[in-house]
Amino acid sequence: MVIHPLLVHFPIALIFLGSAALLWQAWAERQGKPTNLGLEPFLNGSLGLGYAGLILAVITGLFDMQNSPKSLALEGWLTFAILHIISGVSLLVVYGVLLYRRFFAVQPDTKTFDKPSIFLALLGLVLLVAVGWLGGHLVYNYRVGIS
Repeated sequence: MVIHPLLVHFPIALIFLGSAALLWQAWAERQGKPTNLGLEPFLNGSLGLGYAGLILAVITGLFDMQNSPKSLALEGWLTFAILHIISGVSLLVVYGVLLYRRFFAVQPDTKTFDKPSIFLALLGLVLLVAVGWLGGHLVYNYRVGIS
């Protein structure tokens, strides 16, 4: 049974929403607008739950890649699979560092708007799009996992 495709949608949505909220709150702080809109619990919760789901998605993806049928897969799929795995593990690293910075390393008075966190959120969003596109390309164009 292939579990990875069932799990990936929730981490993608949660991480996207958490990153978008972080960037929006940082923009609002930069503009001098009030940021006490209750975004902190949403932001922290969506990034935390998204990261937990991301861990599960990467683990199940590694197992499913090993066990999924590849008899109908078109030639050249392995390059996309390796890039998909590298992107997924990179997401773990980027959001792990971002969450570490948010919860342990950054002082509370500069919690949202610091340049490394903004950079990590933007890099994470780019990686999120890349890993999703590569995964879809593997299934729909190269027919990996299709029996």
